Amino acid sequence: MFAFLALAGDVGCAGGPTFAGKIAGMFGDNLKMGILAATVFSYNTYNHFNNNEFAQKNLYNTKNFDIILNIK
Repeated sequence: MFAFLALAGDVGCAGGPTFAGKIAGMFGDNLKMGILAATVFSYNTYNHFNNNEFAQKNLYNTKNFDIILNIK
């Protein structure tokens, strides 16, 4: 499991600068636009994974806890 986490980190560390460089190249080597695109992409990804239904479900996923706590 730790090997897969390390691999994901390596892919992220290689992919982030590549993404920023590609976007910067599309805007005439404007590095500020590449960094802005990488920042917006990271922000949107973070919000997507923290605001989906999976993250908001009850840990035990039982109807009894939902009724007691008034969770809809």
